[in-house]
Amino acid sequence: MAQRWIKNQPEASLASFDAYVGIGMGATDYKQPMVEPFQLDKMPMPVLDLYGSEDFPAVIRKAPERLAMLEKAGNPKSAQLVVEGAEHYFKTHKSELVDTVSGWLDRL
Repeated sequence: MAQRWIKNQPEASLASFDAYVGIGMGATDYKQPMVEPFQLDKMPMPVLDLYGSEDFPAVIRKAPERLAMLEKAGNPKSAQLVVEGAEHYFKTHKSELVDTVSGWLDRL
């Protein structure tokens, strides 16, 4: 949903954002394709791509694609981070989720 919104924004609108945090990007309902492609290579702000090591298969499978897009965008503050042992909803890793996001934001 966020990727569709980003796709439809003029570049000047995106420049007004300080950062973007995507958690578990690429998750879809079982056996459904993604409707909108990632727009990460078009995002000028720092982007955090965060997911769990036990996330949905599509999220894990698409991680290299997302990383390549972050690298193409060229923002040195962007990062792809994995929380070990976390599943898509971070049910038993809530504190790690908060610590990871806040730590990344603090470094901006």
